[in-house]
Amino acid sequence: MTGYKTSTHMRWMKLILVVQAALFAACAPAVVVRPLYETKDKAPVDQRIEGEWVTPDVDNSRVKDQIYCRWTIGEYDSSDGYSVILRFLPADSNEVKEETETKYHVRLLPIGEKLFFDAEFQSEKFGARKIEPQEMSPGVVSTHVVGRVWIEQDFLRIALLDSDWVIRNIPEGLWVKEYGGDEQIAAITAPADEVRALLVREADNRDAFNVALYFCRPDVSCATKAAEDELARRPKDAQTIENTASLYLRQGNCARAVELRRHRVELDPKDFNKNEDLGSALMLNHDFEEARRQFVAAEQLKPPNVVYSSLSWDMAWINFLEGKYDEAVKASADYLSRKYPIPELILVNNVALLRLGRTTEAQSLLEMQAAAFQGSWEDHLLLLEFQGRLFPLPQSTDMPSSREFEFRRLFFVAMRWAAKGDKAKAAAALQEMVKTGNRESTLYLAAQIELERLGQPATH
Repeated sequence: MTGYKTSTHMRWMKLILVVQAALFAACAPAVVVRPLYETKDKAPVDQRIEGEWVTPDVDNSRVKDQIYCRWTIGEYDSSDGYSVILRFLPADSNEVKEETETKYHVRLLPIGEKLFFDAEFQSEKFGARKIEPQEMSPGVVSTHVVGRVWIEQDFLRIALLDSDWVIRNIPEGLWVKEYGGDEQIAAITAPADEVRALLVREADNRDAFNVALYFCRPDVSCATKAAEDELARRPKDAQTIENTASLYLRQGNCARAVELRRHRVELDPKDFNKNEDLGSALMLNHDFEEARRQFVAAEQLKPPNVVYSSLSWDMAWINFLEGKYDEAVKASADYLSRKYPIPELILVNNVALLRLGRTTEAQSLLEMQAAAFQGSWEDHLLLLEFQGRLFPLPQSTDMPSSREFEFRRLFFVAMRWAAKGDKAKAAAALQEMVKTGNRESTLYLAAQIELERLGQPATH
């Protein structure tokens, strides 16, 4: 949302900031009070930026990109710049309740060998409501968002100056602090030449310009391109590597995820979490034997103060996926002895026992675990439904974590049908999982393997 806040720090005028702070989540871009260009100077033209663009939500993209926002960049106009419209649409995100449209006037700003931009707020619409600077009280200043831009054919990257960095590193007399929602925003009041010098000096400082956005054409797979671009810029940054690996797992490209997580381990070979993450990627890539070795290696790297061990969980799942049910039961014993076991492994253990013909033992284990279970109501529901103690659950979009809950539930519904010998119903539930589920999940892999055991193709 656009924020309007009054500052008492400025002696020469009342200041109300207009800034699209919510767009940039936890990182709020700094804004500039004065334009960075001289109106007599003609701004450069680059027709490659004109037209329709989308920005992906990389963290939530899967096989299909999750669109975060949409942009329309008009043709170069008589005011020596571009009209840029930013849109958030309910069709792209459940968090957007009504269409929001923000309009900027943007000028490209070459300084030295680098290209920057100056974007001045023009108007904003929330559904039918519209806000324009000229409608506000006297003394209002429509601020400028500034940053660096890289232009390629059908691909743009912009990096914005971060407010927190400005507050920590720029003398206090050159900026004032405002708020956009819950975010602190630095409004730079320094003369334009000083701000231009700052931009050039810090242009390659990722701490200063740490708010990055990517633009692709609407018909291009953008999340992967954005992630790989970030990776090329920060090839040794562990978080960037992991973000890219996670994206590839969600897309089903497990081989590339293994490659990236292996590189992350090479950069920090003693970190047990990174080693364990590599084991998970190997398992999702069907490299079960290597995954076993990796999980054991991760366990040996755990420091003495880390009490929790996931080795029992990991080994139980690998054995189950391979059809080694006796080994899966043995491996799960340590995990199931804990006070608060997660229901997935309780039910995996139960299915393994059923497939070994140990029906009485399977029933006894499930009854005991369900009776003693302490945890969330969703987790308890999984156990109770698997026992056949519930009526079929109604479909509801109002349930907390409904998508994730239904994804987990479908697998064990399928296992229950399979145990009863109804292969058709089991296959239908599993097909629904692989069609809509999270490919980064062990349950997704398990659904694919169970479909193969039922002689069904795992279409996705």
